[in-house]
Parts: sequence; structure tokens; C-alpha cells
Amino acid sequence: MKRQKGLTLIEMMIAVAAVAIVFMATATVLAFGHKSLNQVLEYADLQRQNSHALLAISMPVKSARYAKMEDDKKSVKIYRKNDWIRFYFVQGQNDLDCHVKGQDPVTVIDGLVGDVEFEVDNTKVIIKLTLNRNNSQSHLVTTVLMRNYQEGTYDDEEDYDED
Repeated sequence: MKRQKGLTLIEMMIAVAAVAIVFMATATVLAFGHKSLNQVLEYADLQRQNSHALLAISMPVKSARYAKMEDDKKSVKIYRKNDWIRFYFVQGQNDLDCHVKGQDPVTVIDGLVGDVEFEVDNTKVIIKLTLNRNNSQSHLVTTVLMRNYQEGTYDDEEDYDED
């Protein structure tokens, strides 16, 4: 009997199964890589927003003459020459807002703030900021020195218009 060239049905089934296994393994690796990439990009975005917020807070603190923290540590008021600026956590909305004397409040970080805490220690302000999105969290802490610090209290906003 003469042998015919070609594949038997069993050989064909084994080849198809092998290709299917290789394809499924490749698809699994790609799906895992895509998920990991999305997590890294989300974390990087949180880090960027956290850095932006800390920069927005630290610039006025550097030029401050005095800073006052509220009892709950969720708000700090920065007194500068002829004005003040207040940063505060809006619970429920998870926002970090900013209010400059004589202007409308603006949102610095919208809906991502997990927690914020301010500490005032003489010439420095310590800022602890945590941002959350989905399963990612970014936590940054910084200490900012007040370059124009002047000892005293500035409780009465009306009287703070003078030098």
C-alpha cells in the first residue's frame, strides 16, 4: 500500500489545539500587560495631580507672614502682605478648595481627595495630601517654610489690610 502525503485528522486536531493554547497564552499576557499599563498611568496621573496641589499650596505659604490651622486640621489660612488665602477640604465632595480674600473660592483638586491634613509649627506648614481614584492611591507629605514669617496673630481679617 502506498502512503499518501498529508495530515491525518488526529495530527490536524493536535496542531489546532497547540495553536489555540499558544493563542490563549498570548492573549492572557497581553490582557495582563494592558491592565498593568492602565494602573501605572492612573497612578502617574494621581501623582501629577498631587504634585500640582502641593505646588499650589506651597507657593502662597512661602510668601506668608503667618499661618493658622483650624482645629480639625482640614483647613489652613495663610496670611500674606495685605491679604490671606485659605485652603480647605470639602468633605462629601472630596475636593480641595482655595479661597483668596475678595475672590470667589476655586477648586484645586476635584473629587479625588481622600484626606488632607495641615500642621502649622511656627515658621513651617506641613501638608499631608492623599488622593484616591478607583484602586489607586497617592499620598504625599511636604514641609514648606514661610520666608516672610512675622510672629503674631491675625485673627481679625478686617484688621489685616495693613502692613
